[in-house]
Amino acid sequence: MLTVILLSCVDYDLASPDDVGFPYSDSGTGDALLDQPPEVVRDDPCPDDVNATFGPGEIYVKSWDRETDSGVLTAAVAGHYHVYDFTIAESGASQTNESAYFRVENQTNPSGAPALANCRDEWVVTDVDNDGAMSAGQRIYVGTFWLDAGDNDLTMHHFCPLVRDGACPDLHLQDDPDGTCESGNVNSVHFVGEGLCLVGL
Repeated sequence: MLTVILLSCVDYDLASPDDVGFPYSDSGTGDALLDQPPEVVRDDPCPDDVNATFGPGEIYVKSWDRETDSGVLTAAVAGHYHVYDFTIAESGASQTNESAYFRVENQTNPSGAPALANCRDEWVVTDVDNDGAMSAGQRIYVGTFWLDAGDNDLTMHHFCPLVRDGACPDLHLQDDPDGTCESGNVNSVHFVGEGLCLVGL
């Protein structure tokens, strides 16, 4: 069976060093490597030379009463990474705004801000399973972050509070009035880390 995923195009911005609290130019990668996002959906196998773990297990957020949740992402080697995981949306067309953004805090980047943004200072991962599940083995891009070697605090934030604050209406899916951020729909988003994949810059 062929699965087709349609993703909307949005503008994105390169966060400045002052915005994120660390100088990209000192990372050894150079700003040029951070001027655009990678493929949003990754089909290729995860590089086997980049090791990372996530715990304590599943974290999840909802659009109204559980807007943030956290865990620990442990990396073997410090550096800038594009971070992927298996899809964070899992309810199909019954929840059409299972969208979230991430912060990864550490000593080098205490704000946890991503290197690339598509909504204010955040990279919002929009709901991709409204028309069908992603294919087995596919991973979705959740942001580009600086990771320190060792533990990094990863926090997932639901996108709906940003929408209700007037931000980024182009990322808010409104085809189903029962699934919008203004509705009572939970639009739950889950991050388990089972498909965690770091792609170094």
